[in-house]
Amino acid sequence: MDKMDKDEILFKARAEGAKSVDEGTRHMQDRGRKFALLAFGAVYVIIAVLCLISGNDIDPGVTAMFMASVGGELFAQWRDNRKFGYLLLVLIFAASVVFNLIWLGTRMFGAGS
Repeated sequence: MDKMDKDEILFKARAEGAKSVDEGTRHMQDRGRKFALLAFGAVYVIIAVLCLISGNDIDPGVTAMFMASVGGELFAQWRDNRKFGYLLLVLIFAASVVFNLIWLGTRMFGAGS
């Protein structure tokens, strides 16, 4: 009877594995997403420093993409634990994205000149 229990458990585990992503894959995806966000942030900081040194404005489109990326990650964190601090940061980053997209649009179509 013990053998049947083990076989049944193994069968159920395989069936679950076929339906969903296993923990190893999920962990690898999480690490990849965190590395991508870190790389994106590092590139954004380099662009910001170069803009400061050269006296140029940071492109609002680049800023909107960066803020949307960080905001998306914060939204995922908020969705998992429902902490008010994450929600507040999501709203701040979302407002920043909207502001930068409006700024970009006005620059592109000449209204901000």
